[in-house]
Amino acid sequence: MIRILQITFLLMILIFLLFVDINAYKRALDINTLIIENPNDSLSISQNKDKQIVYFGVVSRFSPHIIYRGYQPVMDYLSQNTKYHFKLKLSNSYEETASMVANNEVEAAFLGTFIYVTTRDKYNLKCILKPLNEGGTPFFNSALVTTDTSSIFSFNDLRGKKLALPSTQAFSGNWLPMYELRRNNLTKSDLSAIHHFPYHHMVIRQILRGNFDAGVVKDRVAREFIDKGIRIFALSDPVPGSPIVVGLNSNAEIVSAITNAFLTINPKDKKQKQIMKNWDMELSHGFIKANYNDYNPLVKLLESGSIEK
Repeated sequence: MIRILQITFLLMILIFLLFVDINAYKRALDINTLIIENPNDSLSISQNKDKQIVYFGVVSRFSPHIIYRGYQPVMDYLSQNTKYHFKLKLSNSYEETASMVANNEVEAAFLGTFIYVTTRDKYNLKCILKPLNEGGTPFFNSALVTTDTSSIFSFNDLRGKKLALPSTQAFSGNWLPMYELRRNNLTKSDLSAIHHFPYHHMVIRQILRGNFDAGVVKDRVAREFIDKGIRIFALSDPVPGSPIVVGLNSNAEIVSAITNAFLTINPKDKKQKQIMKNWDMELSHGFIKANYNDYNPLVKLLESGSIEK
């Protein structure tokens, strides 16, 4: 009898541990979760205790725990290679990040391309750097995606379908409904539904769950889910990469330190490539200098009415 009770007790413990592990795993994968990974730097306090703290903003294109996973290692790199201690500062929206730069709440920020061109004059933002893609060029694409088993293979196949998009403040949230539909002789009324979600990964999740037939995300996000149920069937024209921006009153010495630290990266160097292995995919191929005029082609689309502000 005692033996049976012991076995029963052990089984109950195992079931409980299994339940905890499964739920922890679900929370780790849940892109809707509000749980943020430890926001404290992975560097030891002693390494940074005498350094000036510098806050670095980032647009809210991903959920907080995904942002910390990909961007905190970048902050660690800057802290290790400058005399400053860099910390991430998140926002609730793309434009809030832009206003944080303008109000000196952060010295610099990773901004989205679309929000940069629509707010750069309003907030006196200056782009200093833009990321290179895996091909070594400073561009990205928005990707039109569906599931591996979908019968959608062209823009025309979107008729009567439900479309998921990221934020209205993101290029990927504007490209298809404001530009590509028109170019393919489609209108919003040709689709049964269009819905914007806060994060790119939420778009993927909605498609995989079958709630939407197709969606648009950054190519960097789409590639994460190739061989995981997602298929890319169309790409936007190349768009200038999401810039690192500073404000009118940003500290010139800090801006110079950021610029130099990123421009010294050689993505072809094996040791430096190892340093960037845990960085967000969009940032892990190095940077080049950026300037105001680099983004004028997108402004022309806005002004022509092809993409609405």
